[in-house]
Amino acid sequence: MTYCMECGKQIPDDALICPHCRTHMAAETTERNMQPVTAPSAVPWRTVVMLVLSNLVPLIGVWFFGWDRWSIVFLYWMESAVIGFYAILKMIMAKGVPKKPVTGLGAKSLFLIVFFMIHFGGFMIVHLALLTGAHMLITAIAGTRESTSSIFSIMLSGSSGMFLSHGASFIMNYWFGIEYQRVTPAQVMISPYPRIILMQFVSFFSFILFAPELVMVLFKTVFDIIGHVLERRMFRKR
Repeated sequence: MTYCMECGKQIPDDALICPHCRTHMAAETTERNMQPVTAPSAVPWRTVVMLVLSNLVPLIGVWFFGWDRWSIVFLYWMESAVIGFYAILKMIMAKGVPKKPVTGLGAKSLFLIVFFMIHFGGFMIVHLALLTGAHMLITAIAGTRESTSSIFSIMLSGSSGMFLSHGASFIMNYWFGIEYQRVTPAQVMISPYPRIILMQFVSFFSFILFAPELVMVLFKTVFDIIGHVLERRMFRKR
């Protein structure tokens, strides 16, 4: 049983052209590109489990270290930076070939990486400004103060769990799962935004609606899993 390395669909063992995406299997690369593999699981359970465990870090901080809702929201903002970091690594490794020829700067991986770093950096700054403004507004309206004393502990302990979780997904799915052979740098460049926007939308509105810490973590974890699974399916269909 073999699979096309371009679209990921099952093809005959002796096929020279994929019947689904019409990709030519060159004679010199047929043996490498059409090795028998196990059909990919619809849900990457190993990395989903690690993702759930990393999302328990905020609850541990709340229960044992006095983290508040602002601490959780700040941690989720830092997770966006972790996702951006691994997106850059994925763009560097991406070996996919566009279905349509691309010319100009858009065909240069280095240009796309630099553009992503500038654009994503601006996205992170605007996002932090929005969160900070909401924090100040809530403090003024409710007359309560969300502590920022645990920010450094979050940066050291909380973000490390997120870094390890996304690193495991990078190694297991993107590298060992050879997703990098199916996607182009341009496709990787846009892939973080839907997941981050969905994840941060949920955490932001949970914060401004005064949701309890447990509810914030639960909602974010559910939508994080959804985004993770959809990203894996998108990469496998390329």
